Amino acid sequence: MALTLAVGACAQSLEQILAQTGLDADLVSMLTVEQGGQKFLLVFVYIDERTLQSNVRPEIAQAIAPYVGQNAVMIWAYSEAGASFDPGAIWFAQGEALVTLAPELVVPIEGDFLSGVIPGMTPVAAVVVLGEAIDPAQPFEIHYGDLAMASMAVNVTVAQAEATAQAQAQAEATAQAQATAQAQASAEAEVQAQGVVVEEPCGPCAEAEAEPCGCDPCGWLTAWWSNCCPEVACGDCDPCDPCATGGFIVPFLLLLLLGL
Repeated sequence: MALTLAVGACAQSLEQILAQTGLDADLVSMLTVEQGGQKFLLVFVYIDERTLQSNVRPEIAQAIAPYVGQNAVMIWAYSEAGASFDPGAIWFAQGEALVTLAPELVVPIEGDFLSGVIPGMTPVAAVVVLGEAIDPAQPFEIHYGDLAMASMAVNVTVAQAEATAQAQAQAEATAQAQATAQAQASAEAEVQAQGVVVEEPCGPCAEAEAEPCGCDPCGWLTAWWSNCCPEVACGDCDPCDPCATGGFIVPFLLLLLLGL
């Protein structure tokens, strides 16, 4: 019963991560590693058009955009307490094909990924191009040494369809955007002429340095991706939640062991 409850709570937190980042489930895979008394999470995000359409920060989107269509994966390492890891222990396998993280193949995106040091609550990230050895449309394995393994299979049909639709929509939207810009310019000129001050709208993401709610188990992780504090009810935080801060990594390991 306790195991069932823990798995259920963790599954909900995984859904929360996907919801807060806006990433599709087929684009994300995770490894939970416990080594030498340290725990850390490795999040693998496949880079395609849908990745750029998620709730991603503009600076991250700009950094990974050149890798769309390059069969590339961003690796996102995170630890609440801080941890050390071995980047060379990460490898990808599909059939007899094997791709390892040679230093020359790793492109840093955030922090010093190759140093193998994860500061507490501060993700480090890098991009690796899988090349022709791995077919992303077919299931492939992601390993961290012999300690953890997960799989990923990308729905490339969806990505191709969305890319085509986006190109068509962009052509149609160009003329409309120009017309809208002209209309807005005229409206703003009229408002200024009347002496009315227009204030910028505020919202949960208005503050660039907003910190995630302390009782949100996924907050510190997903805030790096979107730079936005998730809207959660801090007063309702349950300290006994197995996925609460300081303990949410363990249920991910249970999911991995159960093959969920």
